[in-house]
Amino acid sequence: MKLRHFICCAVLLTAASLPFRAEACGCGCTALAAECDGASRIRSFYAEYIEACLCKGADSSSRRQAVIERYVAAPLVERLRGSELDFDPFLQAQDCDRSVLEKLTVEQCTDRDNACRIGLWDGFNGQYNFVILELDSDGMISGIGGMFR
Repeated sequence: MKLRHFICCAVLLTAASLPFRAEACGCGCTALAAECDGASRIRSFYAEYIEACLCKGADSSSRRQAVIERYVAAPLVERLRGSELDFDPFLQAQDCDRSVLEKLTVEQCTDRDNACRIGLWDGFNGQYNFVILELDSDGMISGIGGMFR
C-alpha cells in the first residue's frame, strides 16, 4: 500500500511539473521558481495593459502608452517607440482577449538575475506563449526576452 501511494505521488508530482518546464518553451530560461519577485507588479502591469488593449476607441493606443510609461524603464520605452513590429512584444501576439489575463502565469527565472517568465494564454492555439521580462532594481521592466535589452 505504501509503495503504491509513493508511486502515485511521484507520478502526480512529475505530471504537475511538466507544463512549467522552461526548456520545452524555448524561452531561454532553464530554471524556474514558483513565483517571480516582481510578480505583483507584473500582474498589475498586465491587468492594466490588457484592459487598455481591450478598450475600444481612439484612446486605446494612448491608454496602452500611459501604462507602458508607468511600468517600463525609459530606455526600453524609447527602444519600443523606435521599433516597427507586427506584433505586441508584451503579449507575443497581435491582439488578446480576457483569457490572457485570467490564465497569466508569472515565474522567477532562477538562472537569470531579475528575470521572470510570463505565460500568456493563446486561446486560438490552445497553448501558452512565453516571454521573459527583465526587471531593473526599481522594479521597472527593462528588457523583453532577447529582443529589447
